[in-house]
Parts: sequence; C-alpha cells; structure tokens
Amino acid sequence: MKKFLLSITALFLTLSLCACYKTNTTSTNDNSSFYNKNSDIQVTEKSQKDEKIESVEYQISRQDNSYRNQNGEILIENYYDQVILKGDSESISLINSAISNDMHENFLKPEDMQNYAQHATPEFAYKSNYTAEVTHNANGYISIKMFTEWYMGGVHNSLWYGMTFNLNTGSHATLTELTGIDSKTLESQLKEKTWSYLTNERGDELFAEAYDTLQDYTLDKFNFSVENGEIILLFPVYTFAPGVSGSMTVPTGVYINAK
Repeated sequence: MKKFLLSITALFLTLSLCACYKTNTTSTNDNSSFYNKNSDIQVTEKSQKDEKIESVEYQISRQDNSYRNQNGEILIENYYDQVILKGDSESISLINSAISNDMHENFLKPEDMQNYAQHATPEFAYKSNYTAEVTHNANGYISIKMFTEWYMGGVHNSLWYGMTFNLNTGSHATLTELTGIDSKTLESQLKEKTWSYLTNERGDELFAEAYDTLQDYTLDKFNFSVENGEIILLFPVYTFAPGVSGSMTVPTGVYINAK
C-alpha cells in the first residue's frame, strides 16, 4: 500500500511539471508574436516617413509693410506675397525659411521708407511690391514666379524672378538636377534658345552688346521658373535692351525630367 501511494504521488508531480512547462512555452510564443507585431508597425511607420514628397499644399499670404502718413493714408505701398508650404518635415521648413528670408531682404528698410516718403503723396503713392504665383507643384518640386513693381517717383520698373525648390531636400533646385542634362550641354542649349528668342522677338530693341552679354552667362547665373514642366528663363530689365522693353521671359522648350 505504501508503494502504491508513492507511485500515485510521483505520477501527480510529473503531470504538474508537464503542465507548468506547457504554460511557460505558450506564454513565450505569445510574447514573440506580440513583439513581431510591434516590429511590423515600426517598419510601416518608417516607410511612411521616408515616402517621397511629390507635391505640397500651400497658401499665399500677403505681408504688408506699407508706409502711411499720420492720417493712415499710404505713401509707399510695400507688400510681399509669401508662399507658405504646409507640413512639418525638415525640407518644408527649409523652403519656408528661404522664402521668408527673400521677403525680408526685399522689404524696404525703415530709413529708406522715411527718405522716399518725403516726396510721395497719397494721390501718387510710391510702390515696391512682390506678387507670387506658383507655376509648378509636382514631380517633387515647387516653382514660384515673383512679379515685382518698383516706382519711387522716377521710372516705373517691373521684373520677374523665380525660386524653385526640391521638396524632399529643401534646397534650391539646379537646372542640371531638373533636366538631367549635363551642365555644358545645357548651358549651350539655353544660350542658343535665348538668342533665337531675342533676335526673333526683340531684334529691334537689343543693345549692341546683347550677344556678348548672353555669352558671359554661366549656367548658375540663369534665373528661371518651371511652367507646365518647361524651363522659363527670366532676365532682369536692362539686361539685353533699354528699360522700356521691360523684363524678359524666355521659353526654352527644355523640360524637366519628370521621372
């Protein structure tokens, strides 16, 4: 009888140990499954974060820096249409900072305002204004074309200039980057396109030295915007012709590489 009781006791202990081992094994498998799920979530979040930006939402906010007399009447109209990109990525922040810097560089300084205002009247207010237009917002790039008006009692001047940014790096986009064409070939193409436009469209207006002026241009000196995927060159007033000819915009027939 004593041996029988010992046998029963040993069998009970054996079954208990097996049950404990099974419980621990199941628990370990559950934990492994849980951590794998977390790992999957982390990979998904990383892929979303690294996703390439093709285009961006934005708003254009007019920042007014106008100078007024004691009656609140404008003597010098000075505003800048600030393009503000939506998003909190580092590249978007860099672009917004670059646009903000351009605005502050072009705002009239207080001491200049006071000097100009001595000769201005509400009926013939002076002006220094910057109007913005987004001409391209796709393929990972945004291009902004600025139109400026300047009048301080003498000649009324106007001109265009462009700012084009890589949405994924935040840097100013270069022409070679946009087109995928090597710098030497691209510079030659742009000069050829520009001279063809000037002689066909503005031949009677050009300075005698216009051709030499164009040949002195290097690729990084060309200012441009992107419009419908095409590179548009923007030249300041007086570059190739008298002021009456105004600022020149030259279509090139060269398109960005949209891959």
